[in-house]
Amino acid sequence: MGKLATIERLQSMIDAVSAQDETAFDVVSGGLRDASRPKATRKRRKSPSPDDDGIPPAKKAYNRVIELCGYHDFSCAKMRERLKREGLPADAVEDAIEKAVRIGLIDDLRWGEMRASALMRRGMGRMGIVRELKENGISAHDIDGWPEEYEERFGDELQRALGVLEKNPPRSKNLRASAYGKLMRKGYDSSVSAQASGIWFARQYEGNE
Repeated sequence: MGKLATIERLQSMIDAVSAQDETAFDVVSGGLRDASRPKATRKRRKSPSPDDDGIPPAKKAYNRVIELCGYHDFSCAKMRERLKREGLPADAVEDAIEKAVRIGLIDDLRWGEMRASALMRRGMGRMGIVRELKENGISAHDIDGWPEEYEERFGDELQRALGVLEKNPPRSKNLRASAYGKLMRKGYDSSVSAQASGIWFARQYEGNE
């Protein structure tokens, strides 16, 4: 009788599960789970992704500008590129850059002066420097003392072009053509590249006599 009573009780539970959709229990992976709500309402909805740290994007972008400017100088273009690469919204990025410019934290002309000096020191030609500044929204003609004062410090175009070839001479069968191509890639114009490569090649020839 004990077994029979147990079987009857289990059957009664099964019948209840089958009969009551709203208060039923579903069999899942060998167990029971609450099925009192329709499946459509049980499905977990994807909630909008809030800022994990709760900081508004504009504030986060500005904080990041301050942090990055603590390491080195940025142009507006370089900062914009950096923040967008980090996934910050475009409007927040623009707002942060505008604030930074307003307080002098970012200054395109200051960055341009520093960049022009650095590139000329590395042997970059005038044409290449002008091109890089333009890519950052800066006109070289707006930089005080460009290019005369810079060339007083680092040498004129021909001197610097020859310095590039002497420091890192090209290695190829056609030395003159290789020297010319090297200088063109370094941002020198065609006339300076031709003149410097010719002088440098002549020096190599004289040295082998």
